[in-house]
Amino acid sequence: MGNTSTPIAAGIGLLFGLAGGIAGALFIGAQSSPATRDSLSQPQDPALLRAIDELRQEVRSLHESLANRLTEPAREPALGSSEPDLDRLVAAIDKLATITNTSSAPSSTARRNAPALIVPDRPQNAALLRELQPVDYDVRSRQYRFFTYQQVLDQFGPPDEVHNDNSWFYAVPGTGGLTFRFFDGMLVNIF
Repeated sequence: MGNTSTPIAAGIGLLFGLAGGIAGALFIGAQSSPATRDSLSQPQDPALLRAIDELRQEVRSLHESLANRLTEPAREPALGSSEPDLDRLVAAIDKLATITNTSSAPSSTARRNAPALIVPDRPQNAALLRELQPVDYDVRSRQYRFFTYQQVLDQFGPPDEVHNDNSWFYAVPGTGGLTFRFFDGMLVNIF
């Protein structure tokens, strides 16, 4: 059997890479939105910050353990013995995955933290949709840009289709219809 520190080193590298990717995503999100930048300068989720600090300490501990192993002569592990450092690494990666799946990244908070939508109990505003259809793409997008989901519902009524790419489709009789594309909880274009 070979040296078992290579998979551990690769795992630690992976963990550092994941942590760097998350930090980079948060940094890019902070650069793209002034409101997000302000919210990142003052931590809002103490549990998330505490979990990140715990992970940071665990990774440091694993790094030190690996550094100590590299200075020791290579040895063959006993058959059936578990690798405690590898188990700790897997646990740290699982914890990181849990944090990233439950934390709110800058671009995903708008809908998660928003109040429930109130869907109007009325038909679509077909006249407004027909009126909007022939308008130039840039003009109509600019006219409604940054409308929230609720504002679009209030203005146009419930959509015919809601897609998982953050777009709503309104069928407009006699045309191909209109697609409303949202990002970060706000309307960005209508095509």
